[in-house]
Amino acid sequence: MKLTTKILFFLTLAAIIIPFVYDTIFSLIIPASVIDDAETLEDIAIYIWLFVGSMLILTIISFYIILNRIVIKRVKKLNLATIDVMNGKYTYLTKIRSKDEIGSLSRNFNKMIAALENNEYQNKTFMRDYSHELKTPLSSIKGYADLIQKDSTKKDKVKEYALIISEQSNRLAKLSQNLLKISQIDNKVIIPLVDNTDLSEVIREVVLFTQLKWEAKNIEFNLELEKINIFSSKELLYQILINLISNAIKFSKESSIIGITLSNTLTGPKITVSNEGEIKEEHINHVFDLFFTTNKHQERLNNGVGLTLTKKIIEKLNGTIDVVSENNLVTFSVILPKK
Repeated sequence: MKLTTKILFFLTLAAIIIPFVYDTIFSLIIPASVIDDAETLEDIAIYIWLFVGSMLILTIISFYIILNRIVIKRVKKLNLATIDVMNGKYTYLTKIRSKDEIGSLSRNFNKMIAALENNEYQNKTFMRDYSHELKTPLSSIKGYADLIQKDSTKKDKVKEYALIISEQSNRLAKLSQNLLKISQIDNKVIIPLVDNTDLSEVIREVVLFTQLKWEAKNIEFNLELEKINIFSSKELLYQILINLISNAIKFSKESSIIGITLSNTLTGPKITVSNEGEIKEEHINHVFDLFFTTNKHQERLNNGVGLTLTKKIIEKLNGTIDVVSENNLVTFSVILPKK
């Protein structure tokens, strides 16, 4: 480095300018009275550079210590927590509460952990409930198949047992089909074919299709239907109404009335399906949960899977569904988009 000394002259020698950086970009002005000779000037310059270098080193060390405490340690915690997640152990970062980007990343990491835990719980619950759903029909099929194989079984009983086996097989098939549809909707596999559809006509078709079920319980229908056309998938609308009306028939008492209305609202066509009965307040928010039932002794297939599928289809069509239970009346309300 080129080190030069410049002397400022006015009327008398006043001061010495010592450069800090080459070509005196930064300089230190020292009164001439404190300098005896050139050697002293060189010593002062060396001391100044040593001081500046020491301060620079201390600044770097201090910055590293602060950076290590504030950033690097938190990044290490996040990295260790990520490794825990890879190993199936969900670790929350509860001690990182800063408002910077690391803090935001940590909070989002905690949300991800909560979502993963919930997904794992849902998967375990699904496997448990699905196993329960399979157990009953499979046990029936095996039991009656064993009876048929016995030589002592009468021919008329063989037909009866064969019918039961057929019914339970259909139940398993329906369960599998509904679960497959739910999976297809979740994975956006189903692409509905849309067309101009008469909603009132679809409702009447479904009521007619379920006639054997409601006639067996001596149930009557009260229909209040406006003629409304909607540009949507008739197949999916049919599935929605089959599930809602079948559910109403299933949980209706003998000789009761099921009411169905269709009307126009500001947001779109509204369908309501009502049946006599009650859902307890603590259960009302769970009726669309997979395999949910309010009665452990009742068959859970239609309610447990059908309503879950119904909600997913409605959401696929950009509609909404809710349920209200009051005055001994359970009402499902569906609102579909205008277009």
